Amino acid sequence: MDPASEPPASVAFGPFRVLPHRRELLADGQPIKLGGRAFDVLMALIEARGAVVGKDALMRRVWPNRIVEENSLQAQISALRAAFGAERELIRTVAGHGYQFTGEIRILAASRDERIGAADVCVTSDVPLASRCLANGARAVGPDGRVWTEANIGGALAGRELSRHLRELGLPTRGPAALTKADRSRFLSALDTEVQKALRIMTNYPSSPSVRPEIEPESQTALPRRRLSFR
Repeated sequence: MDPASEPPASVAFGPFRVLPHRRELLADGQPIKLGGRAFDVLMALIEARGAVVGKDALMRRVWPNRIVEENSLQAQISALRAAFGAERELIRTVAGHGYQFTGEIRILAASRDERIGAADVCVTSDVPLASRCLANGARAVGPDGRVWTEANIGGALAGRELSRHLRELGLPTRGPAALTKADRSRFLSALDTEVQKALRIMTNYPSSPSVRPEIEPESQTALPRRRLSFR
């Protein structure tokens, strides 16, 4: 992997997944707290594809144009190993040379919510998906016309988690209500508003290759196709 080239959508090894564009490390889908320097060290080791990376090369990569002591690098290696927990041997020390990443790397394509961006519109009733779309700067609309925002998505996520917990306890929970004609009308109105906002962004940034409304396939029949392009 050429460090100067476009980074992959994500890199997986064992239960871990690295999202270079977001600078995130996940374990079994859950984010792991990792500092920026440690993340840079990890990317440098992954990009070496199993080759040993010298300490000087790592320090130049992580602290460009700065003079740092070797213990600064050792601290970042320790942070990485702590993040990997039982898989700490993924980072191997090669005495007198440097460090080596020993994991079996798999390059993964971007999922839908990873490709979505600021000029996109996502139509979904999936609350976690809506949350991820908002995190990427996109707009999200529910099939009942509810516009997901940073102000209401947190409460929806909490309610979803509470319902899951109640089901695990064997307690009854209410499922989603059936959509009505009024819901459909609100949906079309909200969608039109959000698409117009997205189109204004497209006008301001016409050269962006990822500026396209993101629509779930099951919702396409209800959408004004003349205003949207589909992946």
